[in-house]
Amino acid sequence: MMSVSDMLNLKGFENMEVIAGSNGLNRKVTTVSVMDAPDIYKWMKGGEFLITSAYPIKDDVAFITELILKLDQAGASAFGIKLHRFIDMFPDEAILLANELNFPLIHIPIEFAFTDIINPVLTAIIDKQSELLRFSEATHNTFTDIATKGKSVNEILDALEKIVSKETALI
Repeated sequence: MMSVSDMLNLKGFENMEVIAGSNGLNRKVTTVSVMDAPDIYKWMKGGEFLITSAYPIKDDVAFITELILKLDQAGASAFGIKLHRFIDMFPDEAILLANELNFPLIHIPIEFAFTDIINPVLTAIIDKQSELLRFSEATHNTFTDIATKGKSVNEILDALEKIVSKETALI
């Protein structure tokens, strides 16, 4: 899984700035979603890094505070806004709430197109999933080989030690 912190460390994301909720940077990111309506939280499944130009809420900036609460309740991982496009700053109340909830608020620089965020994040998530699948397959193959060849307890422990990269023992 990818955390918000991992996401922010992706190449090209150096200029993104955490405005609030930095204690929540360990939240898991499973996808990126673009906000096209103020009630987007109704369709959240959890793990979303929600990004927006703030156009859907430009006439009600105070709504950001309520939105943060609803996104947190829906399991979103973080909320990123392109500041200086339709709004210039997060309201103080939103920053206080995000800090209280450990819900990351991220300033996305204006020059970012949404695809500049979506593509690298989804690629990194898929890469991590592929890595886990390869590890799972290798582990399965190792233990299938052990089972079919009737290997000893010591050989099982040696294989397990290699997989977990820790010393093992049978007690």
